[in-house]
Amino acid sequence: VRLDYWSPTVAVLAGYNRYWSDPYDTPTQANKQTRNDYYSLTGLYDFGPFSVSLAWQRQEVKAAEVPTLDVLTGGLMLPVGKDLARAVLVKRRVQGSDNDAWGFMVGYDHFFTPQTAVYVRAGVVVNQSDAGQTYAAIPLEDRDDTPQDLAVGVYHHF
Repeated sequence: VRLDYWSPTVAVLAGYNRYWSDPYDTPTQANKQTRNDYYSLTGLYDFGPFSVSLAWQRQEVKAAEVPTLDVLTGGLMLPVGKDLARAVLVKRRVQGSDNDAWGFMVGYDHFFTPQTAVYVRAGVVVNQSDAGQTYAAIPLEDRDDTPQDLAVGVYHHF
């Protein structure tokens, strides 16, 4: 289920999704499936000289001893002439564990045409002692590593 509201300056999106795991066997039950509930809420606001976004996501796995996962994301986009600067902050929280993480990314897009740009992005993920979140598929040596990434590229919107 998804509900959206759009105006020239505001967007609000709310969603709920229920899905079931692939069947698996336990010592007491064959072909067991686990229910997963996924909730999301996103808001975007265009102030004119800049725009902001805020998103919340929750995943609840209906199984014993599986913690609820919450992710909160805030973003900012700021036009710089015909270019675009952007930043995002993400907080991941797993209830009842040392499996939390947060991340930060900054970026800049330089447009050659309205459809074509070159970009640079720098990001980092800071993991708690038992967290193993990666960034840009960077392999981790230990679960509490702090992966960092610098990306440069080109994109074109057709």
